Amino acid sequence: SGNLMAMKRRGVVVIGAGGHARVCIDVLRETGWYVRGCLSSDGLAGADVGVPMLGRTDEVDRFLADDDAVFVAIGDNRARLHLVEQLWLKRAELPRAVSPHAVVAPSAHVGAGTLIMPGAIVNAGTMIGDGVIINTRASVDHDCVVGDGAHIAPGVAIAGGVRVGAGAFIGIGSSIVPSRSIGDWAKVGAGSVVLRDVEANVTVVGSPARLLLPGEHAVVPAFEPLAPPLPTSLAQPMPTPGLVPSPVLWAPPSQTVAARVTPTVDPATSTTPSVPHAQPAVLVVCTGNICRSPLTSALLRRHLPDALVTSAGTHAQAGALADATTAKVAKELGIDLTKHQATPLKSLDLDEFDLIIGLGNEHRERIIRHDPRAANRTTVLRAAAWRARAVSALDIGGRQWVERLCASLDDPNGYGVDIEDPIGRTTRHQRRIAREIQAAVESLAGYWRLT
Repeated sequence: SGNLMAMKRRGVVVIGAGGHARVCIDVLRETGWYVRGCLSSDGLAGADVGVPMLGRTDEVDRFLADDDAVFVAIGDNRARLHLVEQLWLKRAELPRAVSPHAVVAPSAHVGAGTLIMPGAIVNAGTMIGDGVIINTRASVDHDCVVGDGAHIAPGVAIAGGVRVGAGAFIGIGSSIVPSRSIGDWAKVGAGSVVLRDVEANVTVVGSPARLLLPGEHAVVPAFEPLAPPLPTSLAQPMPTPGLVPSPVLWAPPSQTVAARVTPTVDPATSTTPSVPHAQPAVLVVCTGNICRSPLTSALLRRHLPDALVTSAGTHAQAGALADATTAKVAKELGIDLTKHQATPLKSLDLDEFDLIIGLGNEHRERIIRHDPRAANRTTVLRAAAWRARAVSALDIGGRQWVERLCASLDDPNGYGVDIEDPIGRTTRHQRRIAREIQAAVESLAGYWRLT
């Protein structure tokens, strides 16, 4: 009830005023949000949305100043994703609209600004990106990845292990067999059966699905070739970094976004405790210690100010600086990585750490090979985020809590899934990975029992 009251006091403003907006408004209301009204490009409604028209999209800043959340209810994938990304840079809270009549596995992740309609099913271990539409009675099976801005239309059936790229459209009633890959901005026509991988930026139709021939027509949307011009106010980043309300499902029910966020920003320089400590000491490990682990350790310090958190890499080059794109994304989160210097894992004494967190199973295995005595203190970030909630039901803390937290990774619901290495990826891709890390860190911090 605390979360519900907090949402109603703050409210949400919907960008979009057509038929899709009506659907989004219904789901937002079902999940307890107070919908203040809609914005559109011209300030006019394209349908009877049932809420007041509040003005034009370029006036959104005044609602952000009032601490309102914003939900982008635009059907066009490219336009929707572009607005979601720009609002994220503005530090807007982008709620998820997940119908209470949908089924979403506890181990699934649902990104910011995503809509999941009644009757939809999202199974174990699946990762749903930001600004996605999972439409009525669509089914996404276990261990799938649905990229940012994609649209899974009504009645679609996606089997396990499928990857759907950013901005892709999967037409009504289509089916995709296991472990296929649908490229970014690809389109699958209504009723198609996909048996083979689909390349980016193409349209496929039929059963089995094949490339759309010149002159043929398919029931797929015509994406805008470029995103529509954004209002200047949306295109400019906020002058003061601040903190980003996290787009997560995993936060404890008793905590509102406002209660979880602290107004302090810690530097991300790595320091290794070399003397006995009264505070819990945490080590975060990735490969090069220039992307994932410095960002994760900085976020952990933000949420766990009483913990000593440092980072290292299994293949780190001592003194290497943070990746430039990672540092840019971190700055958007109010984190300064300019002073970070990489630390090799082999240079550390793991006995000094109460909890060791890898960013993937590979890192956990290398940590244990480096020091087998650390096995019962070593886990993987995403596994820890999921297990922390279950372990919190036990009346334990300290070393017992750590051992239970680290006891299991190979869970069929998806525990232990790696956080992707962002090195060399685009800024947009690294932002998505940063949000995954932020979500996992906030879940772990919310159920923290190591004091």
